[in-house]
Amino acid sequence: MPFSRDPGLLLASGAAITSVALTGRVPMSVLVVVNTPLLFFLTGYALLRALRVVGTTLAEHAVYSAGASIAVCIAGGFLLNWLGCLSPSGWAGWLASVTAASVAVSWLRGHDDVAARRWRPTPYCRTWHVVVFATAIAITGAAYALDVRDEAHHRQFKYTEFWMLPMPSAPGTLVVGISSAEDQAKQFDVEVRLDGATVALLQHIELHPAETWTHPIDLPSDANHALKAEAFLYDAPNESIYRKVSLVMPEN
Repeated sequence: MPFSRDPGLLLASGAAITSVALTGRVPMSVLVVVNTPLLFFLTGYALLRALRVVGTTLAEHAVYSAGASIAVCIAGGFLLNWLGCLSPSGWAGWLASVTAASVAVSWLRGHDDVAARRWRPTPYCRTWHVVVFATAIAITGAAYALDVRDEAHHRQFKYTEFWMLPMPSAPGTLVVGISSAEDQAKQFDVEVRLDGATVALLQHIELHPAETWTHPIDLPSDANHALKAEAFLYDAPNESIYRKVSLVMPEN
């Protein structure tokens, strides 16, 4: 019975668990080198041996092994998440356990189909195969490049903020504020009204991008009866209303 490959698989599993246990005491490069083969190939290879699934060519079987390893990882993700063990040690234990169990099943079945396989020669790669692969790579690369470019130039929706609040420390005083989210410097006008009557008009307020402006507004001494305050933010060059806020004044 061909058994020469089993120790190598078991050794890889043991090395994975050991390296994860030594996390923080060994370089990250060592963890990557030791665990990557188990993660992307060896586990699936051992599982296919246990199931006696063999590709017709060496390249085909390698693809099968990689796909089986990814499938094991997906199943392991669900299981480890359910068990609350979604951690490096949990992953190492899962992959090592599946590999070891697959090796045991293969050994008990008494025949190593993969080790004894005589691979057929890889099919001849024709010119049109190369063209199709190159086209697929070019399309994928172009799509990725466009996505990276769009992400770099993407600007989330932002708007200039405008607010008006009473000052608790100074009864009879309001504070109006502007926080500019424009792409360039912009001029604003601010008008404050009490029950429809203008009590303050501030003009030609120039703000640069990301700049914030605040200003206190002293209300008239006879404004105790006022119930509603309104503030208007005007786009000065266009003489149009840009924002509007309001509040109900507390009665004194």
